Amino acid sequence: MADNSKLLMLGAAGAAVWWFYLRKPSPVAPSTAVVPVVPVNPNAITGANTVEGIQARVLLSAKAPAEGLGIDEWGYVLNQVLAPLGKSAPDPMPLFSAASSGFDRGQRVTAGQYWAVMAPALKSQLGLSGLGMYRMVR
Repeated sequence: MADNSKLLMLGAAGAAVWWFYLRKPSPVAPSTAVVPVVPVNPNAITGANTVEGIQARVLLSAKAPAEGLGIDEWGYVLNQVLAPLGKSAPDPMPLFSAASSGFDRGQRVTAGQYWAVMAPALKSQLGLSGLGMYRMVR
């Protein structure tokens, strides 16, 4: 029986050369599709009286920079959104002091940081019902 090891090595080497150097990658055309930007009408947000709807309207109205706003600035915008509902936001300082010891009122917070503290407060203090709508709890 003949020794085929050299022939197998040459075949493997040829396959490796083909795989790494000679095969042509399949052409992939870069995507040039333009996605239209549709402005959001805050009044058309489904569930506008839910915490999520109020949050969306506050974020649209605030136009906050990436580093965020102060809690009083966030509170001003939130109160503008809550006023038509006959509601007002709770004082943010006790909430943020409880969430982060040593919190300074002048400190900037991002939208995520603000809503992590304010959303549960709105749900508990303004009487959020099981259906996600605000109602007065007596």
